[in-house]
Amino acid sequence: MGGASVISFGIRFQGFFKDSNVLGPFLTIPAVFWFEKYLKSQRKSILYLFISIILMLGVVMTFSRAAWLNIFFAIFILLLLNVRKINVKKYFRMISFVFLIMLLLALLMISDVEIFGYRLGDFFLNRLGLQSYDQDRFEAQKAFIKGIEKAPFFGIGPGNYSLLSQGYATHILYLRMFGEKGIFGFFLLLVIILVSLKNFWKIRKSYAFLFAGFMGTVINSLFIDSWHWRHLWILFTIGFSLTNIETQKYIIKTFFPKRVGRKNK
Repeated sequence: MGGASVISFGIRFQGFFKDSNVLGPFLTIPAVFWFEKYLKSQRKSILYLFISIILMLGVVMTFSRAAWLNIFFAIFILLLLNVRKINVKKYFRMISFVFLIMLLLALLMISDVEIFGYRLGDFFLNRLGLQSYDQDRFEAQKAFIKGIEKAPFFGIGPGNYSLLSQGYATHILYLRMFGEKGIFGFFLLLVIILVSLKNFWKIRKSYAFLFAGFMGTVINSLFIDSWHWRHLWILFTIGFSLTNIETQKYIIKTFFPKRVGRKNK
C-alpha cells in the first residue's frame, strides 16, 4: 500500500483526518455548498454539479454508514428548500448524474475489482449490514445510564465516558453528553443546537447549505460521537454569530431608525 496507508484505513478513505467517520461528514458541507451553487446558478452550473458529485463520491468512499446518512439527508433537505429554483433542465441533469453513479456502483458491486486487496463489491455490501463490533457499541451506549446514576446533574466529567463502558466510545454524541456532563450538559447542547438551527433557518433563502449541512451533522451525531469535530464547532460558531448579527440589526432599527433610513435612501 505504501503511502496510501497514510490517507486510507484499509480501503476506506480517511485523508489526514483521525478516521473515515470524520472525513465523510467534513466533505458533506462543501458538497452541499457546491450543490446549492449548482441549483441557483445559470452559468457554469455543470462545473458546480461536477465538483459536488466528486465530493459526494469522496463521502461514499469513506464507507462510513453515518456519513452516508448525513449526505443523503443534507441533499434531500437542500432540494426541499430550493424546490422552486430547480427547472426541468436541472432536474434532468441531476437524474442523469444519479443514474450514471448508480450504474457505476452496480457495475463495481458485481465486478471483481480489488483495491488494496479488498474486493470493492463485497466490501460495499458488507458495510450495509451490521458489523462484528456493533454489539460492543450497543453495550457501550447503554453505559450512559451508569453516569446518570452516579452524577445526574453534571455527569462524571469530560472525557470519562470510557470509565463507564470498559474503554469503548459511545458513538452517539447525545448519550456521551448525558454520561459525561449530565442533565445540565445535555440541556446546554440542545440549546446550542436549537439556536444554531433557528439562525440557519433564518438565512435559508441565501445560504440553505448551512441549514441542510447542519441538519445532516445533527443526524450523523446519532451514530457517531462528533464532539471533537473541528467543523462542528465552526458550524456552532457561525450559528451563534448570526444571533449577534440579528441582535445588532434589531438594536440599530430600534434605537437608530434615522441611520437605517439614510442607508435605505
